[in-house]
Amino acid sequence: MATYVININERTNTGKSLLGYLRSLGVIIEDETPKFNATTKKAFQEAKQGKVTRYNSFNDLLNEVR
Repeated sequence: MATYVININERTNTGKSLLGYLRSLGVIIEDETPKFNATTKKAFQEAKQGKVTRYNSFNDLLNEVR
């Protein structure tokens, strides 16, 4: 049995129809890999906890980085 990897634009009517058809046949296997790595997940958690640095302007950010 061959395995094919195809990209389908789910935002179009044609893409939605094709995905619905493939799902109804039971032949579609969707990628279950995590969307974010551990570092990104940690950054999201810190942002939710309020551990962020805020600046009034982009120039303020640049002045601190330099």
